[in-house]
Amino acid sequence: MNVNSINGTNFQARLDVSKMKSNKTRWQNIAKIFREETKNIPDETMKIVEHDIDTSITALTYENFLELGALEAITFNSILEKLLKKNSDDIVAKKLAKLLDIGMVAESRKNKAFDKFENLAAKQSWLPKDEFVEKRQIEYAAIEEAAINKANKDSFLKYFEILV
Repeated sequence: MNVNSINGTNFQARLDVSKMKSNKTRWQNIAKIFREETKNIPDETMKIVEHDIDTSITALTYENFLELGALEAITFNSILEKLLKKNSDDIVAKKLAKLLDIGMVAESRKNKAFDKFENLAAKQSWLPKDEFVEKRQIEYAAIEEAAINKANKDSFLKYFEILV
């Protein structure tokens, strides 16, 4: 009898650097290290796109809108170049993994808030739904602020404008 082990399940996030115009070899190396840093994160892709004057990072994309992510970060190319000169590939990969983790935690907390207020609205159906939506939005704002504050405390991530 031939039995295959299920322990070989591949859990790694992927860093898509195909849209990077400069330092391609270095970004490919960062992507390899990133896979190792995210070995417990299943099937997630973080995309880095270099534009003319800035670079954007997107992750936790929506099923119907693959260009939009629950996590977005942007910085000027000149700042990113300085960060790359100052930090090793290892550190850059770890910082990107940390950014992904911040986004995943924020998204998870938002999902829990959504469920909580949907349940409250269902239980208290005599109250206007707007009341629950407003409270949920206040909770979302607190979650977003906490995620941004965590990123801003990091010596690398503080140079990015972050949306969660």
